[in-house]
Amino acid sequence: GRYQTNTSYIAGLYFPSDPKSWTRTEDRGKQAYDDQFLKDFTTRITAAITQKMRLNGFIQVQNKWWPHWTINAAISPEAVGQVNWPGRLYQVSWNWTATDRLLFEAGTNYGDSSDTILPRPGEVNGLGATARIVEQGGTFGGVVIAPITYGLFGASTYETPMHQYGSRASMSYVTGRHNFKIGMDLQRGFRQRIGANFSNDIQYRTQNFVLNQVTIFAPAGTYRSNLDYNLGLYVQDRWRIGRVALSPAMRFEFQKESNEAYTAGPTKYAPSRNLSFPGADVVQWKEVNPRIGVSYDLFGNGKTALKASAARGVAQEGLNTADSVHPAVTLSTSTARVVTETTFPAGDPRRLNNVVDCDLLNPAANGECGAWLTSGFGGTVPITQQDPRTLKGWGVRPWNWEFSTGFQHELTPRVSAGLTYYRRINGGFIVTDNTANTAADFKEFKVTVPADSRLPTSGQSLTVFDINPTLVSGRPFNTTTNVRRPASDYGHQYQHWDGFDITTNSRLERITVQGGVTFGKTMLDNCEIVRQLPEVLGATPKEFCHYETGWQPQYKVVAAYDVPWQDLRLSTNFQSLPGPALQAGVIYSSVAVTPALGRALTGAANKTVNVFTPSTAFGDRLYELDLRFSKIFRVSEGNTIDANFDIYNSLNSDAVLGVTTTYSGVNGGPWRRPTAVIQGRIFKFGMRWDF
Repeated sequence: GRYQTNTSYIAGLYFPSDPKSWTRTEDRGKQAYDDQFLKDFTTRITAAITQKMRLNGFIQVQNKWWPHWTINAAISPEAVGQVNWPGRLYQVSWNWTATDRLLFEAGTNYGDSSDTILPRPGEVNGLGATARIVEQGGTFGGVVIAPITYGLFGASTYETPMHQYGSRASMSYVTGRHNFKIGMDLQRGFRQRIGANFSNDIQYRTQNFVLNQVTIFAPAGTYRSNLDYNLGLYVQDRWRIGRVALSPAMRFEFQKESNEAYTAGPTKYAPSRNLSFPGADVVQWKEVNPRIGVSYDLFGNGKTALKASAARGVAQEGLNTADSVHPAVTLSTSTARVVTETTFPAGDPRRLNNVVDCDLLNPAANGECGAWLTSGFGGTVPITQQDPRTLKGWGVRPWNWEFSTGFQHELTPRVSAGLTYYRRINGGFIVTDNTANTAADFKEFKVTVPADSRLPTSGQSLTVFDINPTLVSGRPFNTTTNVRRPASDYGHQYQHWDGFDITTNSRLERITVQGGVTFGKTMLDNCEIVRQLPEVLGATPKEFCHYETGWQPQYKVVAAYDVPWQDLRLSTNFQSLPGPALQAGVIYSSVAVTPALGRALTGAANKTVNVFTPSTAFGDRLYELDLRFSKIFRVSEGNTIDANFDIYNSLNSDAVLGVTTTYSGVNGGPWRRPTAVIQGRIFKFGMRWDF
């Protein structure tokens, strides 16, 4: 059994002085924190049915509770929910050594990964905030305001229940030259989701605490998706021919997903909604994935081996596709509208009162509110369709081929080193095309990157797109008819990864050292897709449709030393990893881009642009050193107790793991403000009893 608590402060975040206030002020005496609690009970049982047959059982019961779920530097503590995970896992396995060459194995398991994400008790009891507000950041009273969400906990989708069932079986046949295996594995399960909202189905957006947008919600309610089966059949062999060892394998995969019948009922802002959808089969995939490996004993003395391999893999996703096309997900469950607080003349009490002075149920512009930015809110809207070619048949889901080649050499007895090169090629990309618009419906314009020496593109002009208010077809800009199709329908898309592993392994009399360096880079190119579907860029400028990341090496070393007295062991783990990937999402107001665009932004008060190449700039590296001190107590023959004293992050590093990407206000405002740091130094005592 285990009980664990973990509390860490959130850098730069504090509780509000008054959670009910529209204008947020911080209580600098009460820093925000993330606290987590875990209870765990685990047991294993092994029974020898006969001398050649064993039965194994495993039970794990966990209860996780995160009172400040998803808290970070951009979300105030009172605005997050609490999550409960009552995890359960039960496993049974069986094996039978029929002969000295023949082995049979089988197993089954059941898992429950349900969770509930609900408001904190203060909100439920009416003691907390009264509204959910998204402040975009800026300058207020001469003070730079970081973007932050505060007030009530808002929209939530949680999974209860979520069950998984698994089974496997295999037969192995081993001879002097062959190691043959054939088998199967099967996964089934379902996930029921509940879409809810805990901020009275409404959210306000402000800049400098002045209301500029309001969003209303119509939660989806309860819906369910099924993994009918994910079946794998495989055959593999390891065949020795002289100095050559071949490892051919073939795996056949079959997957089916479906959605249950679903009804969406009325809500506060969609009082007449009553929609029903029948159950439907979604996915029926079939795949053949070959794999081949070969190694060659170069000199015939077992000290130098040349190795190469090639393997095909496909995306493993569980229920993701069924979820993505479920009618509940694709309903219009929210819509925003621009609010202009200066609509009414000076002296009118409705001017700058931070109250939405309009009829929210009226989709047309009225009062101080613009029109709904999402058509069909609360009713049926065109559901994102999945091209049938991506749902059924052989070889239709996203895939990758991975190739490797390298060598391993024994430098001295029990000391070896190796070098391996990898290349991974991805394919089968899927893109979402809003067929209601075309590339001609987007206007290209330039934005200038702020002059800041910290930005790699400081002062440069970048190309971005904004959709026109009226489409070429005459329909409004927010008309949506999405279809998920193969990217190859629109051109070539490429994604390659190249990497190297340099490793060493030393197993001397009392000391063991393993370590090495891994480095790799990714090339991504979707420029041909962008020419036809500018919207796939999102916040990325056109210039970055092709980019290559840096190599960013990772260094890792593990070592252990057996002290020659008192059965003591010292061990350590050191790693040096790249810092967090940096990006600057510069916020350009509609007023700022109007000269370049020739008009105001469509349906938005501002536009965020990521102003430098993704994954090419990183924060400071992370250096971590963990230590373990072990003592073995030998009670009697076959009866020992291992006592361990662990120090994680022994140097108490405060390396930053995440930073804000929003760039706004004076000198970027909150840009690169830490949102997460490495867990501080932890001491742990442990004991294992073998008898």
